[in-house]
Amino acid sequence: MSQDIYFSFSETADNGLSFGFDVTLAVDGGDDEAGYSDEAKSFVSGDFGTIVMGSEDHADNLMKVSYANVGNTTTAGDGGWVTFAYKNGDAVSAPTDQSTGNGDAPKLVYKSPSLSGFSFAASWDEDGTDEADTAIGAKYSTEMSGVGITIGAGVFDSGESTDTAEKSNAGINLSMGDLSVTYNESSKKTGSTVDYHSTLVSGSYAVNDDLSVGLGYVKGDDDITNGDEFEMVEFGLAYSIAPGLGFNFGYGSFEVTDTDDTTNDNDGSYMNASIAVSF
Repeated sequence: MSQDIYFSFSETADNGLSFGFDVTLAVDGGDDEAGYSDEAKSFVSGDFGTIVMGSEDHADNLMKVSYANVGNTTTAGDGGWVTFAYKNGDAVSAPTDQSTGNGDAPKLVYKSPSLSGFSFAASWDEDGTDEADTAIGAKYSTEMSGVGITIGAGVFDSGESTDTAEKSNAGINLSMGDLSVTYNESSKKTGSTVDYHSTLVSGSYAVNDDLSVGLGYVKGDDDITNGDEFEMVEFGLAYSIAPGLGFNFGYGSFEVTDTDDTTNDNDGSYMNASIAVSF
């Protein structure tokens, strides 16, 4: 069991500039109940856009149009679909990683203002002794005949001369009233060891002011490992118990197929729940 506590501060100066910071404190449910700062970032925004310094997602993930985050499913947190990071030659038990750059390493991020529905973002982090990680992303939102349309895409590059990590994503979301449907294609390539591709379809529906439900399906494969495949289906719900108090629930099942070694085939299910308090 783990807990997250979010602190957020913002202020607007007389000249119109907004500034502030966000901090997430996480507590693991182990024997020592260790606490640590999971994310910490500061920002300044104005007519020029927003500049963020600190633990923030890469630009490709910020502009990603992806999973409908409903309830405490595997998508909780960044609001991005968590795909399966296939571990070559090993049996695995659960989805573990995202397909786009979502690292929380300290970085510099620029997010543009929206201009006629179009916006973009760029990020850079020095990444210690390695080459700098860079990413860009763009998003466009409009409405046609009562249907909201949002299209987003992004690319990420670790910049390494060997075993460089290259990631990309593109997706579209259609919304009408209380219904929202999303389609996304993502890929991740790392040197000669990983060439992973995933396809996602998801939807969410607001049943009423207090209850929302979501359903998602993803299928992925690793071309380098002879088409090893992963499939997952999950369901989530979010219920508002009272103002400032909410309940989240998620349930999913998955199946792994290793075409080279059937002893690595695996399937299973998972369930999680959380209480969200805000004030």
